[in-house]
This record gives sequence, structure tokens and C-alpha cells, in this order.
Amino acid sequence: MKKMFFSALFALAMQAGFAQENSEKNLIKSFDPQGAEAIVLDMKTKEITATVWNGGMMRVELLIKANMPDVVLDQLVKAGRYTVEATKNDDGTFTVTAPNLAKTVTIKGKDLEEEVFVVVQTPTKYLVAGNKLSKEESLVAARSGNEEADKAARAKFKAITDKMNTEVKVMSTLKKQPKFALAPGDIKIDGKAIELKK
Repeated sequence: MKKMFFSALFALAMQAGFAQENSEKNLIKSFDPQGAEAIVLDMKTKEITATVWNGGMMRVELLIKANMPDVVLDQLVKAGRYTVEATKNDDGTFTVTAPNLAKTVTIKGKDLEEEVFVVVQTPTKYLVAGNKLSKEESLVAARSGNEEADKAARAKFKAITDKMNTEVKVMSTLKKQPKFALAPGDIKIDGKAIELKK
């Protein structure tokens, strides 16, 4: 009986040793798009989802899924791969970018496979079409004095915001990879090794 128990324990330990692992990170950054006529999301992503909220700031959440262990994603976060930036432009647009997402990453000579999903929460005064969020003043709760027109405007606004407030479901297609430890030079961004940080 003891022999059987130890055999089962050994098999379980071996299976754990060959366990495969994927990782996931959620990163959030807030911006103030005040005064912008439109917001443009210019970044390499698998999917962009927009929801409306009552906060005055715009929140950009990156949900990153990768076919590598957490230790790899932790190092890539520290190296600035998922840094999100924003710029107010002279034409009245507000551009949000993640410039380092376009760079290639290799880990131990293999390409990083990742999926980046973006969830944007915007003030209710913005409407979304594709990767562009546009200001639509006329749909903000109307107070024209004409009760019927105001009611119609509020109903139209509610229909749009209800449609935008969707639950975000993320479907990943990544294959799992074995666990491993990192050594200096294992992670390269655009062919240049990054320094591993604690």
C-alpha cells in the first residue's frame, strides 16, 4: 500500500513539474480628455471594448494574456512594454497610444505570443465607433424646455449608453507553455536584451 501511495505521489510530482502555464495582467491608467472633441485609440490590440461610467476621467485598462509565465510579463511591465501614453492634438483630438506594443519580443529565442484586450471607460459625453470616441453634446440630458423633445433625447442617450455598458468577455486562443526560470539575456525587445529587474 505504501509503495502504491509513493508511486502515485511521484507521478503527481512529475505531472506538476511538466505543468504548463499562461499568464495574465491587468494594467489601468487614467487620463483627462477634457476639451477633446474626439479620442483616438492608436495601439496594437486584439480587441477594444468601451463602457460608459460617471467618472470625470477616462480609464484605459489593458488586459494582457501571454503564453509565458508571470515572471516574463512582470519583466515586460517593468521594461515599459505596456506603457500607455496620451497626447492632446491641435485638431482637438486626444490620442492614446501604447507604442511599445508594436515591438517584437523573444523569450529564450521564441517569439512572445500575447493578446492585448483594451477596455476604455469614458465619461457619458463620449460615443464610440471602432477605435474612435466622439463628443456628442446633443445627447447629454436635454433641458430645452420642450418636455417631449427632452424625453426623446434622454431616451436616445440611454439606448446608446445601455448598449455600450456591456460585460467584457475575453476569449484567449493562446497555447500554454512550460514553466521556466529566466536568465540575463532571455528576454529581448526588438532584438535587444532587457535587464531583468527584481
